[in-house]
Amino acid sequence: MNVNPPKLLVHWPLRFSTRRDVLDVIERTDPCAPIRRNWDRAIASLESSGMSSVDVVIDVLEPKGIRGLEHLREVWKLRVRHNYTTVPVYFALSCVDQPAALKYEIQRLGGHYLHISDVSRHFDPQLDEIRLQLAEVRRAMPRWDIVEEYWGADPRRVYVILQFNGKPVHVSGSDRHLAVLAVLLKNNGIPRSLKSIRDLCSEDPLFAPSGGPFAVPQLSTLKMYIYRDYPKHLQRSFDKARSGYRADRIIEHVDLGVKPFGFRIRGTSTVTVR
Repeated sequence: MNVNPPKLLVHWPLRFSTRRDVLDVIERTDPCAPIRRNWDRAIASLESSGMSSVDVVIDVLEPKGIRGLEHLREVWKLRVRHNYTTVPVYFALSCVDQPAALKYEIQRLGGHYLHISDVSRHFDPQLDEIRLQLAEVRRAMPRWDIVEEYWGADPRRVYVILQFNGKPVHVSGSDRHLAVLAVLLKNNGIPRSLKSIRDLCSEDPLFAPSGGPFAVPQLSTLKMYIYRDYPKHLQRSFDKARSGYRADRIIEHVDLGVKPFGFRIRGTSTVTVR
């Protein structure tokens, strides 16, 4: 039994007969899960009861499952309007076989998909995956891959990639934006002042003092990156992944007790050199 089972809201259209086996699995997870026969009523329930009252929206798809994509996008827009809430997660159940392209698109946009005949075997594992995903977002600990490209012994480029729900999403920005971001992520154990971040850039192989191709940014440039550019670039990646992360929670501004602030970008990172 789950210690903290997710709270469910079920959209099951009236024209579809309910299946006892599927309801049993849903009730085992959340005995109080409401069932709405109309999608508009399901959305109204979310807005009236508060977004945090539901962790997962179970949407039983019509034979033309394209409506599921519309519902998924509506749930995402609702989360954005409510200050990027981490929930609810969209989970489609289909009574018929859907095109592979539809299943791929639902998953690409951050949703989950299951054929109704697989509920008895795979429903609980899917919910476990959603629970882990939500825990990661609530801890504000994204996972980053840093890929540094070298030509012989010389660094040439760096990529920063957000990993979420099995999907890699490249962070946008100029080459130097990404080089500084990589330094921040590789040294994000404690918040550091702008001067300390500049010193770290000077010592990193990506930057010119240590043989790399990038000029070390001035303090004013670093400040612009952290206050203006990174919130924009990171939020774009978070939204593309439908992650629920908010850039203003991931980019920490910490009062160090003296005049300068300290900064860090939260998360765990791995570095690959190729």
